[in-house]
Amino acid sequence: MFKPFTNRRGRDLPEYDDLKHNASLALSTSHASIGNSYLQPLSLILIGGFHIDNILDPLPKGLKSIMDSSNGVILFSTGSQLTSEGMPKEMKNDILRVFSNLNYTILWKATVQEESLPENVKVASWLPQQSILAHPKCELFITHGGILSVTEAVHFGVPIIGIPMFGDQFVNIRTAVKNGIGKEVELSVKLSDTLEKAINEVLSNPRYRERAKVMSRIYHSRMVPPGVEMVHWIEEVVTSRGAPHLRSRALTMPLYQKYYLDFVATILILLIAVVYFLRTMFNIIVNKMYQMKKRTLKKMK
Repeated sequence: MFKPFTNRRGRDLPEYDDLKHNASLALSTSHASIGNSYLQPLSLILIGGFHIDNILDPLPKGLKSIMDSSNGVILFSTGSQLTSEGMPKEMKNDILRVFSNLNYTILWKATVQEESLPENVKVASWLPQQSILAHPKCELFITHGGILSVTEAVHFGVPIIGIPMFGDQFVNIRTAVKNGIGKEVELSVKLSDTLEKAINEVLSNPRYRERAKVMSRIYHSRMVPPGVEMVHWIEEVVTSRGAPHLRSRALTMPLYQKYYLDFVATILILLIAVVYFLRTMFNIIVNKMYQMKKRTLKKMK
């Protein structure tokens, strides 16, 4: 990927083995509220949610009126992978049937306007996702499970139903399920039945929304916003000319030290020495007992 650009400047790319040990900083779109907590070096900075605007754009007047007057809103957006245009007709009709039975307004981000829609379903080719999730009437987010969408749901404390399709979406949704903020629905032509059960479960059980609020609090429990932290550490790398003080010693540590092979070898040597000592002592004791028994038999004769 980078070679054409470096060649254009008349420069050669360094060897990958050299380059991977020269990384100054890694920025991850994760966070403890979104994924699992894990040990990390100082040079790995978690900036999950950096893309979320601090000041959201107001909802368009018509959309705001719809949300304000509704009993509750469900946002249905599955990115570019599962579009209304690409759905089999049977799947689309079944989903609309499920939506029509709900006492909620459904906002569906779809590329094609449907000819006949239930009264409670509103379709648009573009929806201000963050502004909708921030609205107090937004009760549920049905998503494909992209990391940015899951992060936005956690940011605003909205429970989710995930329909993962590929890549990290499966991990993102299953982590959300593990954290108690949503349900997973398997993508299939007959997904409407499981989708209906999942919607009823999440909306009727308050623990999903309560857990979403808990995870949202954890997400917001930061000293500075993630975008500010990202800029800070990038500037630190530039100022310190590579931030060598942040790098893990494991990058330059010999393999035998990194995997404690010297420690394992020491333990094995000690164990062998102990076994050898015990076996030698056992042989000596057995031999002495044999000699004593032999002398006793001679005396008896």
